[in-house]
Amino acid sequence: MSNRQQRSTGADFANLSGDDDVWNFMKMDLDSDDLEFGDEAEALLDDLAHLSPDYPAVRRRWVLRAWRGVRPERVKSHLQHNRQSRLLSALGISLRGAVDTALQRQLSKLEEDPRSRDHRPPFSNAAAIAAALGLAPLERELLLLVAMMHLDPTLYAAFKPLGEFTRRGACAALATILGARPDAVYRALLPNSLLANTGLIRVDDSHSYHLKAKLDILDRLPQLLLGERLDTATLFLRYVAPARPATLAANDFAHLAADFELARCLLARAAETGTPGVNLLLYGLPGAGKTELALTLAEAAGVALFAVQASDEDEDPLDACKRLSRYSLAQHLLARRRQCALLFDEAGDTLSEGGEIDLPLFMATRDSGVNKAWLNGVLEQNQAPAIWIVNRIDTIDAAFLRRFDLHIGLHIPPRPVRERIIRRHLGELAVSPRWISQLAENPHISPALVQKAARLAQLLPDAFAAQGEALLNQALDNALIATRHGELPEPTAAVVENYDPTLINCDCDLAALVNGLSQQGRGRICLYGPSGTGKTAFAAWLAQTLDRPLLLKTASDLLNPLVGVTEERIAAMFQEARQAGAVLLIDEADSFLRSRQHARQSWEVTQVNELLVRMEQFDGILLCATNRVNDLDPAVRRRFDLKARFWPLAAEQSELCFRRALSEIGTLPLEGLTEETLTRLWGLGSLTVGDFATVRRRAALLGQTLTTESLLVALAEEADLRRQMDEQGGL
Repeated sequence: MSNRQQRSTGADFANLSGDDDVWNFMKMDLDSDDLEFGDEAEALLDDLAHLSPDYPAVRRRWVLRAWRGVRPERVKSHLQHNRQSRLLSALGISLRGAVDTALQRQLSKLEEDPRSRDHRPPFSNAAAIAAALGLAPLERELLLLVAMMHLDPTLYAAFKPLGEFTRRGACAALATILGARPDAVYRALLPNSLLANTGLIRVDDSHSYHLKAKLDILDRLPQLLLGERLDTATLFLRYVAPARPATLAANDFAHLAADFELARCLLARAAETGTPGVNLLLYGLPGAGKTELALTLAEAAGVALFAVQASDEDEDPLDACKRLSRYSLAQHLLARRRQCALLFDEAGDTLSEGGEIDLPLFMATRDSGVNKAWLNGVLEQNQAPAIWIVNRIDTIDAAFLRRFDLHIGLHIPPRPVRERIIRRHLGELAVSPRWISQLAENPHISPALVQKAARLAQLLPDAFAAQGEALLNQALDNALIATRHGELPEPTAAVVENYDPTLINCDCDLAALVNGLSQQGRGRICLYGPSGTGKTAFAAWLAQTLDRPLLLKTASDLLNPLVGVTEERIAAMFQEARQAGAVLLIDEADSFLRSRQHARQSWEVTQVNELLVRMEQFDGILLCATNRVNDLDPAVRRRFDLKARFWPLAAEQSELCFRRALSEIGTLPLEGLTEETLTRLWGLGSLTVGDFATVRRRAALLGQTLTTESLLVALAEEADLRRQMDEQGGL
């Protein structure tokens, strides 16, 4: 490059950069340790010279061009500083005479060197990367320069005193260093450029920084430039790994059959044709099987699935910025391939609405607009179909949600599916079929929890041999408590085994009700009456009779103090019941469905509104159990097809329960119950099946044997307690 050309480039820089970006060597002096190379740095420089003998000359040319853009008096002041002699020596630069003349002389020698006319990059890996991504020569040179600024301490020390830059100033400085036009460099580093879209180079627009801090590069890429020659596959595997094989099959998602088939066809078609902008969103609670669904979908579609890694080589988590960079790079590397897809797991921090993510390239916050625009482009322009996984869909920006082709919500799978998955994850562990069946009754038992418990048993074979199923129960209990779902509950099967319809005192013909629900397959029923009258037991028996799973939800499962979360849980509850074909039982419905006329907070109204909407749309069997039916919102009560009232036991039912309680423990008198005993029993008034169950459990805890007299006394106490509750407004 001629002297005139050099000065023209400097002028272009001055015009573009503005007053804040004037190259001022005096702004920032080098610290005394800027060129104190440790053993690692010394070895690095040796590798640089070994792998590319031409690099020292390239480095000198870069530095001389940079210094040529500074006024001579400032260059002289800086370079003649007593601490800069080591820098001149490391660069192989000697200054004799006028600074301006000396710099030009040194630069001219380099430009006249035949090797300088060879525009091949000094590292072959840079060429391989450029070829794989289709980078232009200027983009390739920018990539190499930025990489070397992050690797070479000498280069860093030479550029650091140049000062701090805005985006335009940094682009102008890079243009001067490379001998390129500032506008060309500026375009090459725009947010929509190839270098930016692939995540190779990011320009931090949040503040003014010196060049190295202003220009960030894809993690690990500078080190890769120093390794053995890379091919595309090797580069690819450093950032995106092949997804692990699926452990489930398509029939494990039979409860999602329609959505599964639609997603499979979409994924297969997009991967075959290369249709841009195809994205699937899987959402649901942790442990619901979202990742397994993605793996199974890819396998069923005949698509090679690659997963964007969430951690680096040291197993440290990657932030959203680095993961998006890896995703973008993978998309460009896969652009020319077919029959492949990308998996972006745990994408909530990337797509969440209103949250801040550290994305210098895409602006600092989600409110900038530029950031949204770039992410929208990510979802519209990807060549390989992508599967994104999040836990909470309510946190996702609506602008992003609209750009997904298919949304699939996952909840805990229904009981038959859970049982099948449990068997598969347990493998060869010796457990009884009954234990598996009972475990599957718990709707909170996710595939992930079972897999972890099974692994624990496999890692501790001696403990499992000694404790067996108790060890698995302990692990699952701890996991459920940690996830706020409590311990393993009493299985529904045990409740149903002891259920006797003849002990239910209801104003409705229950047999006719069961028959009608069996034929229609849908219905909204309100079960109301005092506690202990058998409402929940009836729901469990009904589900078993209809050969459907029972989905039990209480107020604690649905209510949440955060605005909007209760409504979200209500919607998820109905979706889960629909997918599982379950009988949905909402217990303690009066806890959150009170009349809106007495509401004190707006969210109390919205949660009732949400339930009304979902009730109207639900095409399955819904049961609501309550002790205080009059407290329910009138609109809710009107939505029920039938309201079945459960009464305390009739006299003959109380007698039957009394006889059974004594017979089970062998204390029923041989002569039977006397008239006095029956009179006292009938005189107790309102008794329920729950009262008898409570008395039996209490006696067992205290080690007492129930007799006719002790049973009567205990039942009298329960009846008195019930009357007190009634007087206080319990029903």
